[in-house]
Amino acid sequence: MAESIYSPTYIREQLNARGLRMQKKFGQNFLISPAVCENIASAAKSTTSEPTVCLEIGPGIGALTLRLAEKFDRVVCIEIDRGVFPWLGENLAEKDNVTLFNADALEVDFAEKLAAKEGEKLAVCANLPYSVTSPLILKLVESALPFESLTLMVQKEAAERFAAKVGDDSYGSLSAYLAYYGTVKKLFDVKEANFYPRPTVTSSVIQIIPHQKKPVEPKDETLFFAVIRAAFSARRKTVYNCLSSALSFSKEAVAAALDQAQIDPMRRGETLCLDEFCAIADALCTNL
Repeated sequence: MAESIYSPTYIREQLNARGLRMQKKFGQNFLISPAVCENIASAAKSTTSEPTVCLEIGPGIGALTLRLAEKFDRVVCIEIDRGVFPWLGENLAEKDNVTLFNADALEVDFAEKLAAKEGEKLAVCANLPYSVTSPLILKLVESALPFESLTLMVQKEAAERFAAKVGDDSYGSLSAYLAYYGTVKKLFDVKEANFYPRPTVTSSVIQIIPHQKKPVEPKDETLFFAVIRAAFSARRKTVYNCLSSALSFSKEAVAAALDQAQIDPMRRGETLCLDEFCAIADALCTNL
């Protein structure tokens, strides 16, 4: 059973026997490469000290879960598909360190499901469907849970955006937002042939290591995030025009804040770093 889970023939036969169909709305493309699963699981475990608990989102039929169960003391899985869920349970029946929940990860209380004991170290490992990649990552990094790492497989284009640095073509509001929470790096690409059915795009595995201490300390975190979003609201516009249009401050207040922060109003959002976003937000605080 453990090895057949990576066989497209086995997957097709089981889908037919169970009257199931791949769900596009869940972004279902099952991993069929033991090597890729091993690499992802090893990357997740390498960042986490003992004893370890891994939260896996979207385990599908358990191909990656089997490898995670070999490396972590406990694995807690959140699977949304009610049709696949019983099959997942059968594939992992012999793994007594795996707990399965049939739930929507966007709605679930991670802390409740993890039920972490004192001293346990937490990690996240997930193969995220494109349609919910951003909101799920934001939910994870914004949670109060002390994750030591998040190892995530996403579409290659999304990975480039998440890991982009100031000045990169892909640098945007989410790049800056994630940089505030942790260090983001791309680990490796995963080709289409490693999935069944084959997706139409290449995937990439990224890893987020949360900061022990945030790189900046804005006076008003909500305003800080609003400034970042506003600065990227129209990529071809200057930061002055973007902030004036997207924030509820007068043009005079925006101009004064940029001057106080020593930011050229003709610059664009993609040239600004976290320190500069923070300086703008803090300057705007004086106008509240």
